[in-house]
Amino acid sequence: MNLWESVKELQLLCNRLDYVRIVHSRKLKFWFGLELCDNRTLYWCSKWLCYNPKFLKLCNEYNIVVDGRPNYCMRNVYLRFYHIVMDNIV
Repeated sequence: MNLWESVKELQLLCNRLDYVRIVHSRKLKFWFGLELCDNRTLYWCSKWLCYNPKFLKLCNEYNIVVDGRPNYCMRNVYLRFYHIVMDNIV
């Protein structure tokens, strides 16, 4: 690869996410993991988090619906990364 070329294609071929997607996926896993917590205070904090504009923006970017059902945030993050890389190749 040349210095001016992106390594995103290589990351995608290795089934790895870029740094931004890793951070986003960790945030989403943490936020959704709060709902499963036994601590009632953290559980209710997670319910209030659903109204946070940053959280809603992140969910909207990855087409994640916050409705209490199990969601597949990791799959959505990976698919979004895939589409970003493939759109830049074509």
